[in-house]
Amino acid sequence: MLGELTIDYSARRVTVAPRPLQLTAMKYAMLAELSAGAERVLTDEHILERFSGEKSDGGMSPMRTIVGKLRNNLGDAGGNPTRSFTESRVGYRMPKGETAERDEA
Repeated sequence: MLGELTIDYSARRVTVAPRPLQLTAMKYAMLAELSAGAERVLTDEHILERFSGEKSDGGMSPMRTIVGKLRNNLGDAGGNPTRSFTESRVGYRMPKGETAERDEA
């Protein structure tokens, strides 16, 4: 959980309290990748290779478009993001969130 953002990986559900988000497969995959690597910067090359299976040829436009649309869905667009950050000329990162405690019964 990152503020009001909650990701349930096993159910593939994302909410920004209290509303559930309907994300495309690509946007969900991007969010899962960023959140799983929280605090780590995912380079543009890593993202391109991971999601298109190709080496970077400098054409990051499609990936940047997906990140921009994901940010809009998360309510994180604009000049003061809190859930996803751009590392200029390097890539993207998300801060580390809290993990939900599970009852052992």
